[in-house]
Amino acid sequence: MRSRTAPCRLCGGSSVHIVSYDITHLGGYWANLDASIPVVEIRRCSTYGSYFTYEVPASNLIEGQYMVDWDEYYADEEFSAEGKADRCLSQTRRFVPPRSRVMDIGGGNGAFSLAAAKEYDSWLQELTPSRSRRLKDAGVTILHSVDAAPEAAFDAITLWDVYEHVWPHDRFLGPIRRALAPTGLLLIEVPSPTRLVPLVLLLGHLSNTPRREVSFSQVCDFSHLQLTTRSELHHQLNAHGFDVVHSESLSELSYAGAVYARRVIPSERLAKRVGSAMEWRPLRRAFLGDNKTFVVARPRSSSWARSDA
Repeated sequence: MRSRTAPCRLCGGSSVHIVSYDITHLGGYWANLDASIPVVEIRRCSTYGSYFTYEVPASNLIEGQYMVDWDEYYADEEFSAEGKADRCLSQTRRFVPPRSRVMDIGGGNGAFSLAAAKEYDSWLQELTPSRSRRLKDAGVTILHSVDAAPEAAFDAITLWDVYEHVWPHDRFLGPIRRALAPTGLLLIEVPSPTRLVPLVLLLGHLSNTPRREVSFSQVCDFSHLQLTTRSELHHQLNAHGFDVVHSESLSELSYAGAVYARRVIPSERLAKRVGSAMEWRPLRRAFLGDNKTFVVARPRSSSWARSDA
């Protein structure tokens, strides 16, 4: 139910209602599940401008989405994880020296961990890791839970398009802070609102079900629980015991442009053309603006000491 006085789920301040929709119309996982909260209410933080789902299903329902065969998930050539992994490794090299111990959280099919294993003591946390044999042969250590990670053991922990999937943030970031060495770094990259968000919302209002719900879900759904601005991410990390040491906005696509264009363009031919245009960075930056936020943070020394007390 719409509430005009609902607080921001992220920062606790005020927020405004944007739209509500029935997620079961999207099909797939949520259509066949007796979800406790079928209606997604999207709200916008009045302070930081982040979009978020006001209510969140139970954690087992969220995690159930990711109990998949990751190699099959990335089977589409346009949805390859290797290109993104190489770019993320380049980001890591900027801040983390060779032979450091690095853990990638929510690493999917392990593409980043495999690439990182050539230069780092590489660890992977994933609920359902695929390629287990190949990962282990490459020297990657696999964990099913961050809670199982050794304390204060990591020089860096990476979250590549993961933070938007999790809630609550205090319970998620606490084990990460404990696993990082006092001088360790947390590298986070998340999707951020772009100039297309108002257009996507307008398309939803002008469309019929299920195209309506597909359009609205591009802002937030029960997979992407928040679309976080750079200022909001800074606030979140600071509130949970981290100090930001580097921050930048990016214009990057994780996969081929057609993957994104198909979400809102019914015509396959047109989606491919628009997707190809999106892959040209100058046009993407002019059309979308910056669509990613990359932040490097360090555990606050007093917070780390308290976790060790």
